[in-house]
Amino acid sequence: IFAGDSGTERVTVSVLSGKMEVRAEGVNGWFKEVDEVDYEGETVVFRINPHYLADICEKTNYLEVTDGMAGFRSEEWIHIVALMSEKKEV
Repeated sequence: IFAGDSGTERVTVSVLSGKMEVRAEGVNGWFKEVDEVDYEGETVVFRINPHYLADICEKTNYLEVTDGMAGFRSEEWIHIVALMSEKKEV
């Protein structure tokens, strides 16, 4: 997964009804991938470390998004992370 060139690498994941988009930007360019997913509901957007996302995607393709949380699951484990809102400047 292509990401920024600083120590705070993040990719933006957008989960929309029927699709998921992963987008990354850096000084050398940008990357976007869109895939179909089984999801109906409000759009959820979160940012995540690209290395962590790649690692978790090697172990599972299951993601459940609820109010303020994202859960990854396999047959052996469940991993839940809190989703935090980003502050927007006014």
